[in-house]
Amino acid sequence: SGLTATTREALLLNSIEGFTIPEISAILDVPEQEAGDLVVIARKEMSGAIRGRILVIEDEDNIATALDFLLTREGHSHVRMASGQGAVQRIRETRPDLVLLDVMLPDVSGYQIVQDLRADPALSGIRVLMMTARGSVVERRKGMALGADGFIAKPFELDELRAEMTRILAEPC
Repeated sequence: SGLTATTREALLLNSIEGFTIPEISAILDVPEQEAGDLVVIARKEMSGAIRGRILVIEDEDNIATALDFLLTREGHSHVRMASGQGAVQRIRETRPDLVLLDVMLPDVSGYQIVQDLRADPALSGIRVLMMTARGSVVERRKGMALGADGFIAKPFELDELRAEMTRILAEPC
């Protein structure tokens, strides 16, 4: 459709009242299911029910499903990318409150993404929680040295992830 999630949400926030889902679908040139999802997000944002906008960059479907469950239950607006390709541009366009970033991704590693974010003054304040199946001390040190705000080993307990996300989101940018 050519519209970023931020653009769609802004349009919806300013104009959803009085329109049907099919009409919003046509206006935004998105499927009706996506239009309905965007209306739900917009209404939650208007009511203050959205706690944070989170970009999930995770290639493993089972982990992404667990994250979707947790983020939805916790009231976060979230979008997933299954590859590191284009991640920095997506972050630039959407300005998420937090990026949940897998280390081992197809195309571009999570380490490279966090390094690119920290090197760009316009993106250096974006909060990043790195996740990896290789939870060694060396991996953690590398992620933190490159500028990650947190690091968590997979598989993780949902309570552990929730606590780390809460800690990072509570920190000033």
